[in-house]
Amino acid sequence: PQDTLEQRAVLWTQALVRVPSVSGSPACLQVLETARDLIESTGVEADIRILFLKRPTGAAGPNRPRQTGVPELMLSGHVDVVPPAGMEDSLGARIEGDRMHGRGTTDMKSGAAC
Repeated sequence: PQDTLEQRAVLWTQALVRVPSVSGSPACLQVLETARDLIESTGVEADIRILFLKRPTGAAGPNRPRQTGVPELMLSGHVDVVPPAGMEDSLGARIEGDRMHGRGTTDMKSGAAC
C-alpha cells in the first residue's frame, strides 16, 4: 500500500533526527545528504547547497534550472541541533503515543521533513 503524507512526514522526521547533526560537526553535511536522498526517493532530482549566513548551513532541494511559468516553492529551516546535554536516547526518534522523542524533533527537523 502507498504511504500517506503524514506517514512519510513521520518517517522522514525520524531519518533526520537519527543523524547526530550537532552544530558545526561534519554530520551537518550528512543530515543534508539524508534530506537530499529522501527528496530524490520521490523521483525529484535534488542537490545540496551550502549557505553562509551567520554560520555555515545548507539546503537540499531541486537541482534544476528555473523554468519560466512554472511555480516554485522554497521552504527554509535548519537541521543542526545543540548537543544532547545528557538527553536520554537523543537520536532514537522513538514514538510514544502521539509524540516523537529526540533531538531536533520540534526544532526543527520535523518542519524540514514536512
